[in-house]
Amino acid sequence: MACSLACSVLVADAVRLKAERRAAVQERAKDRAKREDMKTLPKLRAEAQTAFNKYIRLRDTGLPCFDCGRPMEPNKLGGTVDCGHFLGRGAYPNLALEPDNAFAERKDCNMAGGATQEAKRIGAIARIGLLRVEMLERDQTPRRYRKDHYRALRDLYKIKLKELTP
Repeated sequence: MACSLACSVLVADAVRLKAERRAAVQERAKDRAKREDMKTLPKLRAEAQTAFNKYIRLRDTGLPCFDCGRPMEPNKLGGTVDCGHFLGRGAYPNLALEPDNAFAERKDCNMAGGATQEAKRIGAIARIGLLRVEMLERDQTPRRYRKDHYRALRDLYKIKLKELTP
């Protein structure tokens, strides 16, 4: 209700602007959903892997490198911490998103010529125990993830990352 004609025009404009903003928000949400549906499987796999790697690096904050045992230097320019996999993602793509297979490690240990597989195995045994390492080494179960699986994993690790962030 308005007290005058001028006031009613202002109220009508405010209502119209609010409706336009609401429509614009809904349109952006539809566009966002459309873009999400158009993402390819490799793109979703990469997004899930990125979220997973960030989670692992944050999970292992304060721990030494699992390969060499030296302390991390996370505040150094460019960073020195990677998410390293005990069993490599190339040879074991089924374990790429397995938390027991990934640990924070120094970038120089994660590069070619860095740590040996023996050092990685010793570090993994120290972190998760011999039984779980042997289970990883025997795990040949193929994981045929679809788009929804990668979306769910990406969102799960983003939530876990938020829980770890102070």
